[in-house]
Amino acid sequence: FPYAEGAGDNSNPQVSVSDQNVISNVKSLGVPYVILLLSGRPLILTNTITDADAVVACWLPGTEGEGITDVLFGDYDFTGKLSQTWPASISQEPLNWGDSPYAPLYAYGYGIDYETSAIRDVNISSVSVYPNPATDMITVHADRRGTLEIFNSLGQLMLTTDHAANWQNIDITGLNSGVYQLKIITEKAQVITTGFVKVDR
Repeated sequence: FPYAEGAGDNSNPQVSVSDQNVISNVKSLGVPYVILLLSGRPLILTNTITDADAVVACWLPGTEGEGITDVLFGDYDFTGKLSQTWPASISQEPLNWGDSPYAPLYAYGYGIDYETSAIRDVNISSVSVYPNPATDMITVHADRRGTLEIFNSLGQLMLTTDHAANWQNIDITGLNSGVYQLKIITEKAQVITTGFVKVDR
């Protein structure tokens, strides 16, 4: 039945307990995974997607499932942009572009595609991180120098520091559990190497 006819009424829109259990089961396997979100409006995802490799807002596709699989398998690129602000918590509601403060999970107009999220000039063999998994400190070895940036699984920049030597100890006590991507960027703003670290709490 239509989402608007009562099915979408929810004063605390978030991922159901059963779906959370599915995500936890997949996470426990230690494999990469993508969350496909079927919903009629934004759901509170802050604690749901922290370890996911990606999340795709599929909205309510009806019978047109190929519109989702075509982009997931790379036959077509993602082009969608958010037509509304995606809040980080229920306490932010209502939240609209231009409000102050404005700190949503995803801002109005947010959206990425394969082109803008691709990693170029990658040489994985030139960087190593240990211990991996890690808790409070990691040591990064790399044969290139530049700015070291650490991103979470959503592509959000979590930490940045100069990487001026062949190795460097980095405090990661501020990072929650999850898989993080490390990028070393040259002075010309070119990604030259990348690596991954799993943080266990």
